[in-house]
Amino acid sequence: KDHVNELPTVTLAVDSLTFPVAGKDTKGAAGSPAVPAWQRWNDYGIGLLRKGSKGSRKGELRQAEDAFSRVERLDRADGPLNLARVYLKEGRLEDARKALIRASAHKGLEQSWTVSWFTGIVNKQNGNLDKAIENFQQALTIARKMGAEDKIAISLNNIGEVYSSLGQYDKAIENYQQALTIARKLGSENMVSKSLMNIEKAKKNIILKEAKE
Repeated sequence: KDHVNELPTVTLAVDSLTFPVAGKDTKGAAGSPAVPAWQRWNDYGIGLLRKGSKGSRKGELRQAEDAFSRVERLDRADGPLNLARVYLKEGRLEDARKALIRASAHKGLEQSWTVSWFTGIVNKQNGNLDKAIENFQQALTIARKMGAEDKIAISLNNIGEVYSSLGQYDKAIENYQQALTIARKLGSENMVSKSLMNIEKAKKNIILKEAKE
């Protein structure tokens, strides 16, 4: 089966370079500007985070934690946000929760959807399902304002999964169906497959629930 990656995409860095052209004003056509320290540490940490998992590579998560801590000390919201990603990967849910609170309170936060989404993941894993629904609903609202249909579909699937965990399968299917419609529109095979599997699972659970009653 294809792996379905729900994690938001990450921009490692953005840069530009202006080349001088004969006969044109070359003022400002210099080399690439120096990359700020926080961005270098952040990029380094993301690389480690993507590689770190279990066993022999667990140490890379520790290095990523140190890198993102430096980013936070340099007063960037990316620091605590990416620290939360490290802590989630390590199963340190309380540390992840605290890091997300710091990220959401940061004046320079630009990734509000990501913070709401990760907060929902933490609450879901902690069993705080009502709060998780609130977080994913907030992520859904943000995604709709952004016009980001991929994030809308991801949020809808997450909401459906929490409703399934609560045994509210009809509500779950309603959200899965909406996610499926968007996934088909986007042509995302992975997202279509995930939505269809979620719908089928919810329908089977309804049958089992009715059989017990």
